[in-house]
Amino acid sequence: MSTRSKNDSVSSCSTQSSESENLTPASDVVLNKYINAGKLAEQVMNELIPKVVAGASVSKLCVEGDKRIAELAANYNKKDKKLKRGVALPVCMSVDNIICHYAPMASEGDVILADGQMVKIDLGVHIDGFIGTCAHTVVVGASKDNKVAGAKADVLVAAYNAMETAIRMLHAGKYKNLEVSSMVDDVADVYNVRPVENMLCHQVEQYLIDGEKFIVMNPSEEQKGKIEAHDFDKHEVYAIDIFMSSGEGKAKPSEKRTTIYRRTDETVYSLKMKASRAFYSDVAQKHGTLLFNLRDCGEENKAKIAVNECERHGLVKPFPVFTDNDGAYVAQFKCTVIVQPSGILKICGCPLNMDLINCEKQITDSKIKSVLTSGLKPKKKPIKKTLEAVVKSEA
Repeated sequence: MSTRSKNDSVSSCSTQSSESENLTPASDVVLNKYINAGKLAEQVMNELIPKVVAGASVSKLCVEGDKRIAELAANYNKKDKKLKRGVALPVCMSVDNIICHYAPMASEGDVILADGQMVKIDLGVHIDGFIGTCAHTVVVGASKDNKVAGAKADVLVAAYNAMETAIRMLHAGKYKNLEVSSMVDDVADVYNVRPVENMLCHQVEQYLIDGEKFIVMNPSEEQKGKIEAHDFDKHEVYAIDIFMSSGEGKAKPSEKRTTIYRRTDETVYSLKMKASRAFYSDVAQKHGTLLFNLRDCGEENKAKIAVNECERHGLVKPFPVFTDNDGAYVAQFKCTVIVQPSGILKICGCPLNMDLINCEKQITDSKIKSVLTSGLKPKKKPIKKTLEAVVKSEA
């Protein structure tokens, strides 16, 4: 019978801990990949924002954004031929009361933008599976001479300030996920808008955009009893994704076709159709467990048939297009942050241009203001020297 000493156990645990840390920002190599993925995501976002103008095609902008991600990612560390990098979340552009995941295929019609429409841009980039993802909302035609006002202004500023408040609550061991949800509700109340019900902010891990821990925004009564409270720990990564609505704030499945999917690795099933097997193999090789757009999967009709069989048997997870009630405006802001021992590092996310907005409502609640105005990295308290130390230093 083999024996195992205490030292062997300690060595094994140490090895497992080291391997785990090598996949988190505790490793400088991983941290650098996260930071650079974030930079690329932010660059693409900054290139797309000025293209959201009257007469622009949503379909074409989504395709252009995905191509730009692929191009920029391909130029990152070109010497490493084995390094995988590219799209982690295909570009989506959801207009007005459409909440999320709208990225139409060529045959599914299109949306041509018009002045006054509220457009949510959502995208993500990965380097070696380490993800930077961000979202930003633009009102078509807004300018310093034509400022966004009224309900549109309220929902924009509410979503942005809620995001900025939430990320300041992620310091290791300071708040719990339920407290973040409650604070977002409080911010929404200031602007008389609603967080979209049951939307999630997920922990992000390598090749996984919807990790184990999450924050539920505006949980329904049914959800409240199911949510487990958790802290935030150092070296965790989160995509803080805030949706605010001027309407009911209830996400309903849209009639628009789902085009965004993710391969799952929890289910094993032998696909019957040859086309489905080829489709699934191609998705696994190109995208791993990251999100992909159906339009990037070869001939369109074959891809639609193949993805249906894969979805029926749990091999892919759909990300449907959701919508709020007609006439509602929904704003979205998202950034990716890393919980560090020294504070919060925001690796991507674009600021809201307040010069284009005339919002009459202001945050006066001292609790919200104290969090919103706090630094991402708290200032270090000055070290108080003892009398003995002072005497020695002056000697």
